[in-house]
Amino acid sequence: MQVIPVLILMIVVLAATRWSDDFDKAASAMAAGQYAQAATLYTQALQTGDLSEVNRARAYNNRAVALDRQGKFNEALQDFDMALRLKPNDIELVRNRSTTYAKAMSAAAYPEARAAQANPKEGPRVLDKARAFGFL
Repeated sequence: MQVIPVLILMIVVLAATRWSDDFDKAASAMAAGQYAQAATLYTQALQTGDLSEVNRARAYNNRAVALDRQGKFNEALQDFDMALRLKPNDIELVRNRSTTYAKAMSAAAYPEARAAQANPKEGPRVLDKARAFGFL
């Protein structure tokens, strides 16, 4: 008789969390360092509409991390924003987004440094600007 309540509880938990096979496959791809594949699988998981709000936030966060690791910072920031709309008080999401934002700003400074080297007349001004914003 105790088996029935346990089964009912399991069904309720599964229905509440609504997990997807693509989500599991994406997590495996991330662990294997296959970030492009993981991003694709998280996209598929999100498109099914079968994820709970919590798992949608996780999928957006995890896809953003996969995009970040591919150097696609702007796309990653958009996904972090989506995750934060679903879970605005999640400190891990805020930290992840901040880290990616810093990477995006650093990446934006490198072209300025190359431009400064290529144009000695404007170089000091460009480099001073990049240093002022903490990019160099």
